[in-house]
Amino acid sequence: MITTHDRARPRRRSTGPVVGLAAVLLLTACTADPGQAAGPASTTPTTTTTSPPSTTAPATTTPTPPPTAPTTSAPTTAVPTTAAAPAIEPTTAPPAPPPPPVDVALIRGMDAGSITWAPARIVRAESNNTRAEATADQVRTARIAPGATFRTPLGCTPNAAEGLRLDGEGLGLVRCTAHDFTSGAYYLPYAPRLTFDARGEIVEVADRYHP
Repeated sequence: MITTHDRARPRRRSTGPVVGLAAVLLLTACTADPGQAAGPASTTPTTTTTSPPSTTAPATTTPTPPPTAPTTSAPTTAVPTTAAAPAIEPTTAPPAPPPPPVDVALIRGMDAGSITWAPARIVRAESNNTRAEATADQVRTARIAPGATFRTPLGCTPNAAEGLRLDGEGLGLVRCTAHDFTSGAYYLPYAPRLTFDARGEIVEVADRYHP
């Protein structure tokens, strides 16, 4: 029996089945295929980029050379040393011999440094027994060597007279200076003998006695 109190209260609608249905739908959506996206499919074209093949040359593998056999050096043979030949002393050429003396010279000119003469000879003469005469027209000149000796029969100055002094060949033995002999101030030579050194310079003048 329904009372007035029950009729006036509205009947509450049960929500249990609705909530259960919503839960089932949500679970179904979550377990659906992921590849099938909800909503309309995208119509944007997909562009695929293809990379060109690489042009890099393949790496070259260098073959490893085979191991080299160790080199064996031939034993070194010592070469016997030959004794050095004795040094040869340089030979020195002997000095040139001096020119031969001029036994008889006719003096043509003289000064403190040189004498000019012509070769001559002693010939017999009617007066004074002998005289000197030239054997050639050509004259020669030679330098007087430093320290040359001058000899005359009686000396070259008045104060030097010591008497007649001659050697075995008739040549004077009284010494004179080069100046007194060559100046011609007091003494005039007759036919002296001239002696030379290796350089051709006059080293001795020995005059003859002539009466």
